[in-house]
Amino acid sequence: VKNIWSFCENVGRVLTQFDDTKHSLRMWPIVRSFGKDMINITEKLRSDKELLELLPKVSTERECLKRLIMFQAIFTALKEDKDQCLDAIIGDGGGVSLVISKSIIENLYYLSGNELELEEQRNIGCVDPDTRYERAKAFTFHRAYAEVCGSLVALLLRENIHWENTAMRDIVRHGFIVSAFKRKLDIRKTIEGAAINFNLTLRNRSSKGSLNHLTRDLSLSFFRRTGELLLVCGSSCHLDNFGTMLFNSMLHAASTLPPTETVSVNTFTKAVAYRFILTPEAIGVYNPVASDGLQHAIDDRILCSEVLRNDDLHEQKSVLGFREWAMDNFLVHLLKNQELSSPMRLITLKLLTCMIETYFSDQIAPSQKIHNAGGKLASIVTYSKLFHSLKECLSNAITSNTWDAVFILELFVCARNLLALPISAGNITNKSTKSETLLSWACTSSKSTTNLDAGSEHSAYIFEFSRWLNACGKLLQNQSTTGALRDFITRVNSREGTERYTLDNAASNNIEIRQISSSFQTLATLEKVLSFRRAKRVHSSNPYAKNFSNTLCGDKILVSKGSLRAIEEFSNCFAGHAT
Repeated sequence: VKNIWSFCENVGRVLTQFDDTKHSLRMWPIVRSFGKDMINITEKLRSDKELLELLPKVSTERECLKRLIMFQAIFTALKEDKDQCLDAIIGDGGGVSLVISKSIIENLYYLSGNELELEEQRNIGCVDPDTRYERAKAFTFHRAYAEVCGSLVALLLRENIHWENTAMRDIVRHGFIVSAFKRKLDIRKTIEGAAINFNLTLRNRSSKGSLNHLTRDLSLSFFRRTGELLLVCGSSCHLDNFGTMLFNSMLHAASTLPPTETVSVNTFTKAVAYRFILTPEAIGVYNPVASDGLQHAIDDRILCSEVLRNDDLHEQKSVLGFREWAMDNFLVHLLKNQELSSPMRLITLKLLTCMIETYFSDQIAPSQKIHNAGGKLASIVTYSKLFHSLKECLSNAITSNTWDAVFILELFVCARNLLALPISAGNITNKSTKSETLLSWACTSSKSTTNLDAGSEHSAYIFEFSRWLNACGKLLQNQSTTGALRDFITRVNSREGTERYTLDNAASNNIEIRQISSSFQTLATLEKVLSFRRAKRVHSSNPYAKNFSNTLCGDKILVSKGSLRAIEEFSNCFAGHAT
């Protein structure tokens, strides 16, 4: 249907005259009221067409954008509809969310069959100019429709539209979104499995083959809506496991991105970090502009609605609460997980670093950042947990022989940025105030014999961690000494009791090994006081465990210009405060 706004306006006028005797008189004013709402919505949209100018006047992309804008306006009206009148009008046992979801799913299935037919034509040799033109035109529409579908689904969840039918909600959340992030999206199989339960009308059902273009386009659409879906995680992580599952699948998707992928790892980490740290206005200022016209227009439209929430205290608390959960629990758990894959470990470190750098950036005004109740990124307790997870992360990587130069670089950069975070409230209100950093505070507190407040154990832990990592860095700077570090940490993590810290004659002659041994003992004592749990270890008695003493680092390169620079910068940072 072209001229969708005119179509909706005409539907609204018909509804204002509603007097169908088949329905009860009680429904008449409800239907007529919704008709007036549709007329008002279309009149308002017509008065603000600036966004449409980003796209050609006669184009598939423009028509798709107009549908998204119309639905977004309807979603806003639904949020104000406390009595869920529109659900009562539509009926169908599921209300608005079910009707929209069914429509999207049925159309996706039809387009998937259309793609398979086009691919079959190409395979049998239909490559004449007319066929190639039709194929290119079809794929252009598929891509535009997939972009709008991904955005619509994200908006449905983001706006927390009432889902009378939770089974359909779960198909949308798990069958499409989570599966897309996990790179396991099978559009046709998912829809066919739901067809009977939801009485779906499926066209092009006989088409067979491998679906590539539509699967990729829909997955990328979800990926581009990471910021909005992240807030869906926040609203769900305390209600069920969907929030945790979705956030984990997002990280998994980023960790498996090939270098040639359209959406880069940096794009993902910035999207998450900006959503966690910045206000909606700041996200609009600092977010990169999409080169694709439709994507740019959709981004602008959704961002405008996010800006309108800026004064919503509940919204701000929700974002802050999710950030605290992510830093205090989720990221800490991931970094300590011994079974975590190397790519997931790297993306977690990159994300944490990006969050810290965004919060610490002088280019972004303090008023554009979201601060916790203490005026900081996180609490001292959370910082301590993160340092403990970094210690476990390095230890796990060493004992499992999954470390390399890239991992060393990312871990030392992350640790240095975390230690450089300001902890004084003066930095938030007055940028000229010299702020105390986490490392300087920890060093000062560790030297004090009188300042034994509630945070003394945390400051002692942070300072001792920095000493431990500094000593590890000095051993990692030379390939010949990494073996001694690996052997000692492997022994510490595979044994129990004080004997694991005992040094042989060769190790006792190395000042860095002696420092690491001393720090390990101090950290272990503080971890008991702070109730930090150690990650499960691979014990040497396990017959299936690797023989680390006989496995050096294989062909792994632990020393590179980047890792050496990261270690040196960390060492300089530590030396500037420890003396």
